[in-house]
Amino acid sequence: MMNRTRWTPALQQRMRSWLMLGLATLAILQLAIWSVVLSGEGLDLYVRHHTDFLHILTGALIVREGHGTQLYDLAQQQMAQNAILSPYLALEPGMILPYNHPPFEAILLAPLLKLPYPLLFALWDLLALAAIGVSLWLLLRTLPLPVTARTLLIAAVLSYHPFQIALWSGQTSPLLLLGAVGVYVAMKRRSEVWVAVALLPLTLKPQVLPPILLLLLLTRYWRSIALWIGILCAGSIAAMPILGAGWPLQYLRFVSEAAQLGERAYTDATHMPTVRGVFANLAGERFQYLVSPLTLALAGAGLVLIAGIWVRSRGMLKITPPGVHGAFDYFWGATTLIAIATAIHLGPHDLVLLLLPVWIGVVALLAQQPERASYARLVQRGMNSPGVRRRAPCPDRST
Repeated sequence: MMNRTRWTPALQQRMRSWLMLGLATLAILQLAIWSVVLSGEGLDLYVRHHTDFLHILTGALIVREGHGTQLYDLAQQQMAQNAILSPYLALEPGMILPYNHPPFEAILLAPLLKLPYPLLFALWDLLALAAIGVSLWLLLRTLPLPVTARTLLIAAVLSYHPFQIALWSGQTSPLLLLGAVGVYVAMKRRSEVWVAVALLPLTLKPQVLPPILLLLLLTRYWRSIALWIGILCAGSIAAMPILGAGWPLQYLRFVSEAAQLGERAYTDATHMPTVRGVFANLAGERFQYLVSPLTLALAGAGLVLIAGIWVRSRGMLKITPPGVHGAFDYFWGATTLIAIATAIHLGPHDLVLLLLPVWIGVVALLAQQPERASYARLVQRGMNSPGVRRRAPCPDRST
C-alpha cells in the first residue's frame, strides 16, 4: 500500500516558501534581462526604438507641432516617427508603428514633450504601476483573501510576464485592467457614476468593450452607459479645436486602414493570444482572408453566449455586495475571458486583464476548501473593520 504524503502545516509552509522563492526568482530574472538590454543600447535609444511607447510619442509630437488635424494621416505619422528615431536610425520604407488609439493620450502627453523621452517613459511606467496597485487594492477591498493567498497572488502578478512586457514596452494594458476592475467593483458597490468613469480607460482599446457593455445593458446600467457616452462626446468636442471637427470619422477610417497594414505596422496576428491568433496560425497564407470574418463571427457568438447565459440564469445572477461572491462574480469573470479571447486585436501584454477572472477564481476555490468557515470569518472581519463604511441595503437592479 502506497504511503500518502500528509499535508501538514509544516509542509504547507515549505511549499509556500518555495513558491514565493520561485516567483521572486522569475521576477528578478526578467528584470535582469531588461537591465542587460538597457545597458547594451542605452535608455534613450531603447525608448525611441524598442518600445510601443513610440507610437504615443508619435501622436503627441504631431499634436505639439500643430498638425493635430493630420493626426490620423499615415504619411504625417511616418514623418513624425522618423523625427523621433532620427538621432539613431530611420524607418524602413513602408513601415510604421501607427498611433491607432483615440487621441486623448497624444493630447495629454503633447505639453510634456519638452522633457527627455526616457523621463516621459519613466513617468508612463509609474502611471502603469499605480494602475496595477489601485486595481489590486480595489480587489482586496471587494473580495478579500487570506494573507498567504494574497501575498502569493501579488507575487505572481509582479512576476507575470505580460505585466513585465507592459512595463518594458510602455503599454496601456495596466490602464485597461484598472478600467475592468473599476467597472466590476463599482457594480458591486451599486455606483452608476463610477461605472461610467471606470469605462473611460477601456476606451483606449475599444475592441474589448462589446462584452462588457452588453453585461451592463443586461444588468440595466443604462444610465452609466449614457453618462459614459456623454463624457466621451464632451471630450471629443473639446478636442475638435486641436484635431478638427471631423477627427472621429478620420480615426475610424485610419483604424480600418491600419488594420490592413499587417506586418508593415509591426503587427502579426499569429502572435496574438486570441482566437484571431489561433485562426491566423491555422489558416496559413492561402486562407488568411478568412481570419477576420471568422474572428468577428466568433465575437458575435460570444455576445450571444453572454446574453443566453443571462436569460437562462437570470434569477441566480444577482449582484452581490463587496465581501460576498456568487454566480454574478463568475459571470463577470467569464465575460472578461470572452472579451479577451474574441478581441480583434490584442497583444500578449494585454493578458494583464486576466488578473480579474483569476482573482475571482482564487476566491471561489478558497471558499470550497474545508477551511471555508475561517475564510468567511476573514471576510466578515474585513467588512466590519473601521475603514469599511457600512452601506444601507440596496434594491436588486438585476431583476
